[in-house]
Amino acid sequence: MSQHPRGDTMPRSATRPTRGDRRSARFGPAALAVALIAGLAAGLPAGRAAAQEACGPYVVQRGDTLRSITRRVFGHDRYLVLYDANRDVLSSPNALEVGQVLRLPCEDGSMPPESAMQAARRTLDPPGIRPRGPAEEEVRFVTAGGMPPLVATGLPGRGLLPELVRRVMAAAAPGQSFRIDEVRDADAQLATLLPMGAFDLGFPWVQPDCPARLSAPREVQRLCEDYAFSEPLMTLDLVFYGPDTLPRDLAGVRICLPAEYVGPDPIETGLLPRGADLVRDESLADCLRPGPDAAQAVFTNRETLPQPPEGLRELSRHSRKAALVAVAAKGNPLAMARLNAFSAGVRDVTTEEDWPGIVRGTLSDWRRAPAR
Repeated sequence: MSQHPRGDTMPRSATRPTRGDRRSARFGPAALAVALIAGLAAGLPAGRAAAQEACGPYVVQRGDTLRSITRRVFGHDRYLVLYDANRDVLSSPNALEVGQVLRLPCEDGSMPPESAMQAARRTLDPPGIRPRGPAEEEVRFVTAGGMPPLVATGLPGRGLLPELVRRVMAAAAPGQSFRIDEVRDADAQLATLLPMGAFDLGFPWVQPDCPARLSAPREVQRLCEDYAFSEPLMTLDLVFYGPDTLPRDLAGVRICLPAEYVGPDPIETGLLPRGADLVRDESLADCLRPGPDAAQAVFTNRETLPQPPEGLRELSRHSRKAALVAVAAKGNPLAMARLNAFSAGVRDVTTEEDWPGIVRGTLSDWRRAPAR
């Protein structure tokens, strides 16, 4: 799939520039608070990394040795190969420290690109982003932002979904400390920060259909292989609008992603049909304006564009629901316990009488807002 920016080009985690209590019988307030606090504050051992690939950076975790890393990544015991690749970092094969970034040699013996190593080190530089001991009880959430009005720096409370996280924590575990940090590099979240235990839960991610196809984007494959998902924080109704004359599989079709769209990047998350081209533009009118570069179809939310533009109809074969979830690395027992407890709180809060109305109101206001 290719992209053809005609307006602002958006980052991979963004789609456009930033601009009475009802409880379930199973999770009543008191029972839910006990369950959530127990899970969120569980003093379980720090998790091991999920599947780790060669030819890239590796962040040393508690309990690692060069031999154990070599066995896990390369399937043999010749740990001096790893030591030789990291003599500028390690004074001896036994001098590992939690948080060090090591090079994992490639299968052909070459070294990973230095740019990847520098990116991993920069990701670990911000204060407070580090591996944590099992006694630390603060629950740490990470988001990439850039998805207004759902989550973005500059919005009140950082957006709708951080507000949901705060409601879950306040209602179900009022004594539990937590924080929400932003790391714009979404790939670093999945590849490094969540597996190493720097954060417990990441949000929002689109829950993929698993097992993932071999042709699915790497992000989707990694989520299916290495991550567990919470109950949906919210579900987006994603629709395609187009004329009857388009190919059934939309191969080669230019599809408009208008500024009104709310949600994740449709290419990185595998939401766009294979072979389609994506046109990002400032407005729906600009996307569809007649001309050689005009889009032939529209991809957006029913919540922000409930009716198809004139002359188009819904292509129901390609429309779908997309559940936005929090994720935890399967190899991190502490994060998994916290994910399970957090999910119980999500089920409770999202069924409160006022929450669906808050979601509808936020998206409606966003749709009617002037150009951003």
